[in-house]
Amino acid sequence: MAASARGALLTRGRLTSVFPSTTAAALTSIQTGASPGQHGIAGYTLYLPAARRVVNMVQFTAVDGSTLPERAVEPTRLLPVPTIYERLAALGVDSVVVSHLEYARSPLTILHSGETPYRGHRTAAEFAWMLNNEARRPGRRFIFGYWAGIDMLAHAYGPASPEVKLEVRLIEEALAQGLLSPLERGSDDVVVIVTADHGLAATPKTAAESLPQLAKRAGKLTRSPSGERRAVGLVTTSAAQRSRWAQEIGERGAVIALGDAASAGLFGPGPLHDELEDRVGDTLLLARGPHSFPFRPARDDETHALGAHGSLTSDEMLVPLLAWRFGR
Repeated sequence: MAASARGALLTRGRLTSVFPSTTAAALTSIQTGASPGQHGIAGYTLYLPAARRVVNMVQFTAVDGSTLPERAVEPTRLLPVPTIYERLAALGVDSVVVSHLEYARSPLTILHSGETPYRGHRTAAEFAWMLNNEARRPGRRFIFGYWAGIDMLAHAYGPASPEVKLEVRLIEEALAQGLLSPLERGSDDVVVIVTADHGLAATPKTAAESLPQLAKRAGKLTRSPSGERRAVGLVTTSAAQRSRWAQEIGERGAVIALGDAASAGLFGPGPLHDELEDRVGDTLLLARGPHSFPFRPARDDETHALGAHGSLTSDEMLVPLLAWRFGR
């Protein structure tokens, strides 16, 4: 995305996502300033002791299809740290969230932003103009925008697919014409920062082996896995079983004790959440290269997702950073 004539490109570089490099963890970190180890939303799926189930942390549903116990998973009570919106409100700064219309009252939205005003878009053009309209409002304001299209298509078609490349060009054009150019013509003091919560790795079907298939050789697990297919949380019966899993995985990934990973700072700085090991498991299975470890064997009629994330490769961890300042 190019800066316009008067728009000042302050920064153009790269940032590193958090671990695991996944939406639930990374968006929570962006909107709290806390690490996944601190806020505890350390995976796409997590075992929540209060629910006694593995829960999808985007949809807030049990992965086994069962009904969650009443009040076991309440978004308003799940975060042990304040959000950025709460901190800004204490400083007299108003905030607004601009994201897809269907996410307006989703559990993850409530977790991140509570009762912060929400503007729901339907298309890229509407997204850009909503951001512009919010930036024009008076006063000291913080506007958080989220576009899900690139991630959605990269999962389905692969991160280097023509579909994804076109989506990137379309959202760039929408932001340039609907947000940056109008801001250039104005005189308000506005800073625009564009980044991402994570990247994606290409995951061909030929490089996938399901966890049930692996368990036949490495030993049955004592609990359903958590995480996702490139960053899996396991509960093993012993160090010996962990070693068997490592042998079966070989060069396709890394098998690490959760305590070692946490001590090394993989989940970010502490203090670490009291339930971190309960939620994730005692062992991490992290994919290397194009490999992935789906939670169940694929059905013949099922489309294989050609992109995934969660692990530590540069494709997943490095994200762009672009920043402009207008009106000064």
